[in-house]
Amino acid sequence: MQLQPDANLISAIGRLIELKTEEFDIELLSRKFVLSSEELRGELRLLRCLPDFVAEPSNKTIHQWLEKLSTSKNFVNVNKVLKLFTTIPVTSCSCERAFSKLSLVKTKLRSLVLQKRLDAMMLIFVEQELSSQVNYEDVIDEFKHLHPFDRRLEL
Repeated sequence: MQLQPDANLISAIGRLIELKTEEFDIELLSRKFVLSSEELRGELRLLRCLPDFVAEPSNKTIHQWLEKLSTSKNFVNVNKVLKLFTTIPVTSCSCERAFSKLSLVKTKLRSLVLQKRLDAMMLIFVEQELSSQVNYEDVIDEFKHLHPFDRRLEL
């Protein structure tokens, strides 16, 4: 499910965290995240009665709620809304960046590269900051232990 957050969705999540949802918020959330509006409404009524849920919008609050709700089986819909909302990318820049790097990785000379190898090359190329921190000696040692037999490269 690919979603882009809009102002209405962000406002609805803010009111959900404040426990001040209105009818159109519940309808929007249930439609966007494919939930039962009645179940979501009931879970929110229960949450309003619980003393240990802080009703203030912030990233810290959302993460605290997710920690509490992940262990509870009573608030499945609210948990799903918050989990999905926190995973929605704010922009599509990272996707566009990956596609532009794909044209650099997959050239005419590498046009027959298998998908598994292309995925690995893209991961290294897109995550250059992480890949520059890799210790090559550790990788070689790990590879030696995974494949203990003698490997010789023919030149």
